[in-house]
Amino acid sequence: MKLALGLVLLAGCLRTTTFPCASDAECGTGTCEPVGFCSFADTACTEGRRFGEHSGSYAGQCVGEITGDAGVDAPPDAFSGCIADYVTITGGEAGHRYRLRASTATWDSHRTTCASEGGYLAVPSSLVELQGMIALGATPIFVGISDLATENTWVDVNGAPATYLPWGGGQPDDDSPGEDCVHASATSFTDERCSRTARAVCECVE
Repeated sequence: MKLALGLVLLAGCLRTTTFPCASDAECGTGTCEPVGFCSFADTACTEGRRFGEHSGSYAGQCVGEITGDAGVDAPPDAFSGCIADYVTITGGEAGHRYRLRASTATWDSHRTTCASEGGYLAVPSSLVELQGMIALGATPIFVGISDLATENTWVDVNGAPATYLPWGGGQPDDDSPGEDCVHASATSFTDERCSRTARAVCECVE
């Protein structure tokens, strides 16, 4: 009996206090933001939404008004290192490591898996970094950029405005029924349906 009680108490202590989301349906009355956490209506915020209490380092902050370290170099509650099979790449950012997700999956699925490893869906900041990601063994790949929150406002999965957007000819075109996630070849981006399946690369900070 004492052993059973101890296991229950231990389970309670180990329970996570952050709850990432992959879709609005997981947020009840709220919105699943591109950074992977739920926000809820709050008229005190400029954009009218505030992150919920279980949003890691985003908790309590207004959407679009992130302060401090949240979403700058690493996703909320990232581990303090990369798991063993993350590697450096040519053109990669200093202190960053990368891992190919060889299995095809949706953009949301890749985002969730990368976050579960303490990383995030990779965000290339230059051509040489993008080509280093592709050199891991897959093309095209999903990258951690979308306009899910506001059409044609491209934001990375860490909540920052996307600054490197090498669109291919005629892109982005938001082809019906809508394309809100970024698909990358070795040299350019296209917008694609987030429900499409492709490979991806995860990125983490050492």
